Amino acid sequence: MPIRETSINFPVTRGSGPRLASSTLVFPRQVEKAVATIRGYQIGFVGEDHHVGVLQVELGTTINGNVVIANGTLGCRDWSGTWDDEYTGSINVTVFAELAPVSAPPPRGDLQVMDMEVNQATQYFRSSEHLDSANVMPDNSMPLVGGKLTGLRFYVDYAATSGLPPITTLSGDLRLRSGGAETVLPPMAGITPLAASEIDRAQAGHTLNFAVPAAWCRGRLDISLEVFDQSNPGQRSARFQRTLQFVDVNPLRVYGVGINYTGMGLDLPAPSMAAFNNTFNFTRKVWPTGDVLTSGFTTLEFSQNLAGNAADGCGSGFNALQDALKDIKGDTDDLVYGVLPTGTPLTGVGGCGGGGAGSGMVGGGVTAAHEAGHAVGRKHAPCDDPVRCDSPQNQDDDYPQYGNYVSDSIGEFGFDPALNRVHDPVTRRDFMGYSGSDWISPYTYRALFAKGDPQPNTPTAPRRMSLLMASAAMSDALQQTLVPGSVRAEWIRRRIPLLFLSLWVDGKKVTLRPSFTYPAHIRRPGPHTDYEVHLEGPECEVLACVRLQQACAVCDQDCGPLHLQGEVPWSDEARSLVLRKDGKDIERWPIEEPPKLSVDLQREGRETTLKWKAAGGTEPLHYLVQWQDLDGAWRGVAPRTTETEISLPHRFRYARHDELKLRVLAVHLLHTASAEAVMKTEGTEPPAVIDVQFLPDENIFRAIAHDPMGRTMLSDNLVWYDEDGGEIARGGDLPLWTTTRQGVATVRLEGAGVTAAEGFALLDPRHDDDHEICGCRPAGQAASQVLQRARLISSEEDI
Repeated sequence: MPIRETSINFPVTRGSGPRLASSTLVFPRQVEKAVATIRGYQIGFVGEDHHVGVLQVELGTTINGNVVIANGTLGCRDWSGTWDDEYTGSINVTVFAELAPVSAPPPRGDLQVMDMEVNQATQYFRSSEHLDSANVMPDNSMPLVGGKLTGLRFYVDYAATSGLPPITTLSGDLRLRSGGAETVLPPMAGITPLAASEIDRAQAGHTLNFAVPAAWCRGRLDISLEVFDQSNPGQRSARFQRTLQFVDVNPLRVYGVGINYTGMGLDLPAPSMAAFNNTFNFTRKVWPTGDVLTSGFTTLEFSQNLAGNAADGCGSGFNALQDALKDIKGDTDDLVYGVLPTGTPLTGVGGCGGGGAGSGMVGGGVTAAHEAGHAVGRKHAPCDDPVRCDSPQNQDDDYPQYGNYVSDSIGEFGFDPALNRVHDPVTRRDFMGYSGSDWISPYTYRALFAKGDPQPNTPTAPRRMSLLMASAAMSDALQQTLVPGSVRAEWIRRRIPLLFLSLWVDGKKVTLRPSFTYPAHIRRPGPHTDYEVHLEGPECEVLACVRLQQACAVCDQDCGPLHLQGEVPWSDEARSLVLRKDGKDIERWPIEEPPKLSVDLQREGRETTLKWKAAGGTEPLHYLVQWQDLDGAWRGVAPRTTETEISLPHRFRYARHDELKLRVLAVHLLHTASAEAVMKTEGTEPPAVIDVQFLPDENIFRAIAHDPMGRTMLSDNLVWYDEDGGEIARGGDLPLWTTTRQGVATVRLEGAGVTAAEGFALLDPRHDDDHEICGCRPAGQAASQVLQRARLISSEEDI
């Protein structure tokens, strides 16, 4: 085992950190493994002394044939939070290498893997060749998300004039190692080899590309590649090796609402849950998340006209739908998204989003990703040419101008690993704009990655920590540890009583919508405005002061009518609510006495009806019925109503393991009354169902496991088997390019603590017309019975 020593030097600098540097070591034969260790280091500020806030020294190695690159990371700053002080240092390194045996056949001399691009949707790679200096970033500096399909593009240099037999088609074997497990992947397609100078990154066929299944993209993943002539795999290139590190982040949690549209003389049935899940396929591709989990699914009847003009906002119809979806949202942090059925008449506006809710047409994948972006506070990508793109309100002034590309260009090359497709920034635009040809920019990707909303720790969605949260937690821990006696306020995330205020301002006219109060986390989503409200007590003392936000994420606050929302900490001592702007009172409302409310739960056979009565208070009264989910979250059964009873769907028998809590909220304008009821449930775990669909564009089968309430389970718990019981894949997706099996593949939900379930997929390529034959079955059913029942599944009664 050869041992080499070197040093990595970091000259004096300021304004950036941690900094990267490297040192190259050449060995006489191909390197199989290499480890770099820190023999010692020097680091310090230049000039005056400072308290040390962050000190970072790290090492890693990169292997390329007989070359080992020792990669060093060094950073030093004080507690200011910025790298504004000069620092310098060096790392003394010892490298231990394991070389190929002397007797091993030499690698083919006309092939060399020069570099690798890791791209899950977008990636910085050789960005100095096409971007201005302000937007240039190090290669492969985009974070890698755990559990997300990952594309690897290898740049191979071929010396056609070497005198060796020519290569027509280049192929390779990619070896993956994670923990004790190993597998080998073929490329997505063979390519015509090229000299390094001829490779065009915009062409998928110029690089040797692999799609690493999502199940392998967790934690540390060691990869190695050998490329070769497809017709003569015996002679191979030197082995190219790398280590990838994935960060598990919170899944995007969406509560689905299928819209039964009854307006304009129509009666269009609500889309199914399967259609809802498919609507988020584009989101799964471009958002930095390994999973899009559905936290539930329900239906809603809606009849208002949805016509509008995107340049002016969502329009009154979509705004009303937004209000209904927010009533269903309740106190959760989930995105609530409504899907409209095919045939719904739309004019000028294809969807709407903001304040944690959104809506769009079923199957409208780009619209779903776009409105989900609005729901978490993202603005529109800018439009610099109204002939080329619609110019909406609420454009993002911070969106980067990428080189000489158009204003909403994605800037960097995108890559779709499922389709082996490159997205060129010359022709592709960010999906938060209105230009079409949609993909995602590094700017939007990083913003969504850093959103970092904490998610509840439930059986269907265990909490994961985003990179931003991990960094913040570590920083807080360091500060408390290294700065004795430091004092700072601690944020405790808990639900407090909040008045969910909703009002309209149209010139001097102010319309207050009946607004409910219930405990929830403070979110305050949406663009801020110049309006604020004061909640005042008996002596006109201010009990709460809250700045209001725009309920419409795409509207201009200088145009009216203006829809405002606010989450106001509530006190039963409050006597009045005051709307203010620029230090002046605009409107004042006295807070009425709450009504006295009682509820009654009646159950006959499978039918369960919740009824209520209200006495006293001021008429008319508005009611909101909520139910408590497994994680303790309260969700709306339906939008607010003036009726005094509601029939509960049959699926609510499986909403909880033991009993289901229900509550009715009643309000005239501002002061909410609440009463609860308890419904006995089945007393068992909700039975799991696995839906399997074939996605022909991506050449994969996708399995989604859910319970009767529509709550989906993490795809990590799904395992695919062939007819002989052999495991062929893990995770929700079964890419057909990873298996040569034929017949019926079975997917099972394992280790999730729920009732056993199976799904199936017909893999036989001789039955291409029957790819839609996929679905679910109870555990243990024979494959022959599956095929007989496949076409009957859609007609079976929904639990």
